[in-house]
Amino acid sequence: TLSYIGLMADQATEYLSAGKDKAALERLQKTRETIEKAIHEVRIAITSLLEETPSSLDLVTCVSEVVEEFCAEHGLNILWQPAIGHIQDCSLQVTEQVINILREALNNIVHHSQSSQVTICLSQEGRHYSMIIEDDGKGFDSSLPKPGEHFGLRIMQARAARIGGQLSIVSTIGIGTRVLLIWPDTEGER
Repeated sequence: TLSYIGLMADQATEYLSAGKDKAALERLQKTRETIEKAIHEVRIAITSLLEETPSSLDLVTCVSEVVEEFCAEHGLNILWQPAIGHIQDCSLQVTEQVINILREALNNIVHHSQSSQVTICLSQEGRHYSMIIEDDGKGFDSSLPKPGEHFGLRIMQARAARIGGQLSIVSTIGIGTRVLLIWPDTEGER
């Protein structure tokens, strides 16, 4: 990105030297847009580095805390459905990755979806856990990625892979988005 910005600045300088003010202004505008995207990506990276470690291994408690935070700070209308029965504690590493995936999904909803309702379901079946985060927002066409976009989705995929999980994202324009995270119990028999 920095190389591209440098190239665009060089081109703008050349256009100004040649008296092509309109072309120079176009290059400067594209440079400014690229800088804004880079700032956004850096903020996401810094935020992920600064995210707090979960206060507990109790996944239900951690999810509840994040739900309360997003309802209070962003006014999200979240229907939180913890599983019926007991969900076993996960390791701190697994809990941290799951909570960070949840935070990223909720941040995407806040900033992009224009959703009126969010549903979060957490369950454990045998030796596998699952979490569904669903919204009724505007959705997006994930088959048409644009340069620099869907960065957060790639981070979520990487976080899922770190815990041996799978993340699927299904989004339909005008209907909403569904994020499904499934991961194994890596702590062995309890």
